[in-house]
Parts: sequence; structure tokens; C-alpha cells
Amino acid sequence: MQPGEDVAFRFTVRNVGDMGNDTFNFWPYVGISYFEEDGTTPLSDTDLSPNPDTGPLPEGASKTIVARVHVPDATALGERYAVSIQVYSSLGYHGDGKMDYAMTVAPDLAQAFRSEDDGAMTLALVRSSLETDIKVTADNYGGTYPGLIRQANGNYVYAWQKLRCVGGGCKTEAEELQFTIRDATGALVKSVSRGLKNKTRRARRGGKMFGLPCATQMGISSARRKT
Repeated sequence: MQPGEDVAFRFTVRNVGDMGNDTFNFWPYVGISYFEEDGTTPLSDTDLSPNPDTGPLPEGASKTIVARVHVPDATALGERYAVSIQVYSSLGYHGDGKMDYAMTVAPDLAQAFRSEDDGAMTLALVRSSLETDIKVTADNYGGTYPGLIRQANGNYVYAWQKLRCVGGGCKTEAEELQFTIRDATGALVKSVSRGLKNKTRRARRGGKMFGLPCATQMGISSARRKT
């Protein structure tokens, strides 16, 4: 689960009594929404109590219920969030029950890589409600050294190195840093762009220059001549 998400639980209520039809009510009815088995039709109050209920259930009959809980926006990563649902009989005859559900806010997983299948620069996102691979470039793009950072607003800055020809006859190749920005769901925020040289910090690795992310601006690395 993630902060701000709605989490659904499915459970079954059965009338195991011997007093004929019985209606089972749910509590709490504030902060938790109750639905029919389809997950979209809200339960109503059929026995003049303030609680949503199953409606009359004959002896031995059962009904599947979907309960939806909203996870507070302020729930922290790794925090445990628990809810309890109480079920009680309108007849008050050995019909009471309780269900406890516990959830934990799981961290998002994001991975930047060049696909071995089609050569495209790809962003993989895994979270409780999403698991997808997103192509951020064309096939056989030729990017190398992919890297990924997450901004404070939740967006992903995905950067990589790419060679391009400079000058006539492509006698000089520039090793430039390219990047794109995607939001937490992978939707496009900024299309693939070349970085701005005067908006970067630089670090040397093995005699080569590689741009490092500075806010949302990226830098261009050094050029080398073909031999």
C-alpha cells in the first residue's frame, strides 16, 4: 500500500444461526466504506440502524463484502497501519465477530536499464498498485551508463550517456548526458533532452568527464576524436 491510496479487503459473512433471517451490521462506518461483491455498489442500511449492513440473510446463506480503507497521506514509509471491522447481528444471537487487518507502507522500486530485448532505455516501476516497464526512448537507442534519482516531489530523473557526431564527417564524437523526467506513475513530465553545460557539477572517472544531476538540469560531458 501507499499513503493516500484506497486499499480493499474482501470477506464473507455467513448466517450460522437458527433464528431465521438475520441482518449483519458493520462498524466502524466512518473511515471505512462497505460495498457489494462487485466492489462498486455501496451497502445501505436496511434495519434502521446507522450502520451499513448485509440486508436479510436466511439461515445458512452467505454474502461477500468489500471493505475499502483510505490510507492517510501522512503514513510514513515502513509504518504499520491497522484497522478492525466489527460485525454484529441485528438479532444479537451469537452473531458478533471481528476482523483485524494490518498493512505496511512499502517502498517504491524503480530501476533504470537498457533493455536487452529491443535496446530501448527503459524505466521499471514496481509499487503496490503498479508494475510496469516504460520505454523512454526508441529501440536500439545506444544509451549507456543509465542512472536514476528521485526528486523531492516524487518525480524520477532518468539520465544516461550517449555518443553523437560533432562536425563534418562525424570525425568527433561527443559523449553527452541525456535525461528525461517521469512522474511517480511513469507519465511524461519532460521529454528526452540534452543537458545544459553551465548547469552541472562534474566529476572525473578514469580520465573521462561525466555530468552529475544538479536539480533538474544535466551537464554535457567531454568530447573525443575518432582515430
